[in-house]
Order: sequence, then structure tokens, then C-alpha cells
Amino acid sequence: GKFFARHGDIKKAAAIGDTILMVDPDNPAGHYLRGEGLLAAGKLDEARTELTRASSSDADVQYFDALGRAAVASFAATNDSKYQELAIHAYMQATEADPTWFNPWAGLGRLHVQRHEFTKSLEELDHAFKIKQDAEVAFDFGLAYKTLGPQTTAIEWLETSTKLDPKHAEAWFRLGELYHDANRPGDDRKMIDAFEKATRLGVAEEAQGKPLDWLTDAFYTLGDQYMLVHNESGAKRAWTKYIERAPKDQARYTEVSNALATTLKSVP
Repeated sequence: GKFFARHGDIKKAAAIGDTILMVDPDNPAGHYLRGEGLLAAGKLDEARTELTRASSSDADVQYFDALGRAAVASFAATNDSKYQELAIHAYMQATEADPTWFNPWAGLGRLHVQRHEFTKSLEELDHAFKIKQDAEVAFDFGLAYKTLGPQTTAIEWLETSTKLDPKHAEAWFRLGELYHDANRPGDDRKMIDAFEKATRLGVAEEAQGKPLDWLTDAFYTLGDQYMLVHNESGAKRAWTKYIERAPKDQARYTEVSNALATTLKSVP
């Protein structure tokens, strides 16, 4: 059952868990496997109960990791910070149970980045990246160094992230922001290319039902950069998308609306 869970066959793993619990109702492996099934089904409260029971009875890295994942999913669903705390605690226990597992280290780093505890995240992300060169870990490194500095290090990590996963929309957006802020010779074309990829990939992600708060800013900045290089057609396309998203920044909305009604009105 644990093998099937590790390899993503959750339905089979959960069925084995139910069989185990019929024979031994207190078996931690049975509760773990049932918890994995409940987590996959989106039954987060029940999943946390089962996984807490499993990890309380047996300090198995797989049980702690699953409890961490269930807590992360619960935080995403409720925005209740107590689930972040639970996830951090579970992942820390997982790293103590087996420091060679990738996900607990990556999860800890990601959680501390989300909480803007960037310095804390660096050691955890380093552990994770040494185990597995992963695009999300590189992305989290980039976000941490984007605040902590230096910018060149943040750029290097985000460039690594986009090489490992060229379809990571937000990584392209954050990379474009860094190219813009660094203002290094030769970065102008890289910056526009990054924002182009971010907006194209971001639109595709939203079409799958995933709202992206940063995409509105990406369209504004892309249009602004097109204007600076006298690509009026590109600016009109980007800023039309920006207006369609009903931005909250009134100053920018007025600026773009005026440009579309005057300078860009006759641009094809």
C-alpha cells in the first residue's frame, strides 16, 4: 500500500488501507493509506484526522509528509494560518524521520517563502535542491533572493527555474520584474520576452480555472515596455487585455484608457 501511494496509485493504496483496517482497526499504515485516499478526494478534515492518527502512532516519514500535504491543502482552501503551522510541524518531523526525502524540505522552504520568512527558507530549499533539481524549488529560491538580494542571484535562480520548467508562468513574470529592476545592458529584450511568455502562459493557466493576481500587472508592464520600444501594436494588444481585467489601480487605468483612446486608437 505504501508503495502504491509513493507511485501515485492512490485508489489502490486506499483500498489496501481499508482492508488493513478491517483486520486491525488501529494499524497506522491503514490509517495513513485511508488518509491518502481522503486527501485525493478533497476530504481534507477527514484526511487530516486519519494522517494525524497514523503519524502519532508511527514516526514514518511518509506519514508526516502526507500530513504536511494535507495541511497545505487545508490552508489553500481556508487561508487559516493554523494549517500553515501544522504543515511546518509535520514537515519538520518528516525531515527528522528521514532527511533524504525531497518533499518535506521543499515544502518547508515554500511555506517560509509564503510567510516572507526568507532567511529561514534558504537552508531548507538548499537541502531540497541537493536532493532534486526542481523548478519550484528554484522558483522559491528566486523569490527569496528577490527580497534578500543580491538581484543577480535572484535572476540566476529564476533563470534556472524557467530552464527546468519553461511553462512556469509566474517564474517568467518575476524574472521580467528583476530584469526591469536590474536595468542591465542587454536585459531589455530579455525583459520583454519574459513578460510575453508570462502573459501567454498565464492566460492558458487561467483558462484551466486558476486565477492569477499578478497577470493584470504583467499586461500593464508589457504594454508599457512595448511603448518604450515604439511597438505600438504590441502595446495596444497588451493594454487592451489589461483594461479587460478591470484593474484596481486607478492611475494606471486612466493612463491606459487615455492611450487607447488617443495615441493607440488608430493602431492596428
